[in-house]
Amino acid sequence: MSDRYYRQLPPQRRNSADAPLAVQDTLALILTDVDKHERAFDTLISSSSTSYAAGIYDRCYQTLQMEGSARAILDSSVKTLESSNAQVNRLLDKILQLDGMGPAYKKTENVVKRFVEVINFLEDLYCGLLMGSEFFLDTHKTRSFVYQQA
Repeated sequence: MSDRYYRQLPPQRRNSADAPLAVQDTLALILTDVDKHERAFDTLISSSSTSYAAGIYDRCYQTLQMEGSARAILDSSVKTLESSNAQVNRLLDKILQLDGMGPAYKKTENVVKRFVEVINFLEDLYCGLLMGSEFFLDTHKTRSFVYQQA
C-alpha cells in the first residue's frame, strides 16, 4: 500500500500489516533498543528482582556496620534504574505512536513494569533508611520491606 493511502486511513484502521515498510523498520529498530535495555536490566539484577533488592540491602547493612553512608549505594542504584526506565518509557511512547497497542507495545510495557518493580523495592529501602539506621534494621528483621513480601 502506498504511504498516501496509509495516511488517509482513520487511526483505528491502521495496523502493522497496513503500515509502510519504513514504519515497520523503525518499529524493529525501536524493539532492538528495548531488547538492549532489557538485557542490561537482566544482567544488572542477575536472577530476580527480590534477590537484587536483598543484595542492595546487604550492601547497605555492611556499610552501616562500618559507619558509612548507605544512602550513596541506594542513590546510585535508583538513578541507574530510573535512567534506563526513562529511556524505555520514551521508546514505549514511540511504539504507541507508530503501532498503537499491539504486541510490540505490550512487550515493552512488560519491560517497564519490571523496571518499576525494582525501583519501588529500592525506594522502599531508601525510605526505611531515611527513618534512621535503627528503623532500617528493625524493618528488615520484621520482614516489612516490600521486596521481602513479594
